[in-house]
Amino acid sequence: MQAARLHPELAAQYAAVEADIGHRFRVDVSMAEVVADATTTDTGPVADWID
Repeated sequence: MQAARLHPELAAQYAAVEADIGHRFRVDVSMAEVVADATTTDTGPVADWID
């Protein structure tokens, strides 16, 4: 999900490909779900994760 926050355009492209082919890249979560979570969930800046 952090990658979708850092590169939203690329995440949107992956979501579009999933929609076009009618198949998920991962069985457990779609890119559309990842994009939605990335825009609504705040986990703080990446720098906070490094210690």
